[in-house]
Amino acid sequence: MVKGLDKMPWKECERCSREFEPSGDRVPKVLKCGHTLCWGCIKHISHLDFIKCPFCKTVFVFSKRITSINF
Repeated sequence: MVKGLDKMPWKECERCSREFEPSGDRVPKVLKCGHTLCWGCIKHISHLDFIKCPFCKTVFVFSKRITSINF
């Protein structure tokens, strides 16, 4: 199989387009607004005490509990 042709959009981060993994920074997480990002992207876009969804611009208080695993 040609690399990349077996990718499914629901299996990758909406922000960085990397495929999700069961551990580490590529674990899929669901924001309270419903958008799914990998943990690495969430850490990258978070501020000291809040996170702003890059898609719908909803702002949440940032804590590791704001997200749930979507796997």
